[in-house]
Amino acid sequence: MRGLSTVAVALAALLAVGCRTAGEETETRARPSEVERVELRLDERYVDPAGGLEVRPLTIGVNRVTLAVRVDGLARTISLNIGPLGRETFSPYTFELVSTSLEPSVTLLISRTR
Repeated sequence: MRGLSTVAVALAALLAVGCRTAGEETETRARPSEVERVELRLDERYVDPAGGLEVRPLTIGVNRVTLAVRVDGLARTISLNIGPLGRETFSPYTFELVSTSLEPSVTLLISRTR
């Protein structure tokens, strides 16, 4: 009988820890704060009004784009295609290619995680 009550107490303690850990995980997950739709021509650049982000198209092709991205002083080149693989993250921003046109111009969705 005593062993059964010990097992019950240990099980209750494990459940309490598991519930608290699951709650903490949902609080720390990154959530997109805003998604901004940006349209750029080949000779334009986008600067985030909040600061810290600059995006400039290097090449625009049919359903693909290569971007020069600068986030808080760090530079990187990102290539995107339309479709399921058309998304790339350069923390804390995520870039998704929506469309390209013959002008040449590009439409992007840019989201920032908190």
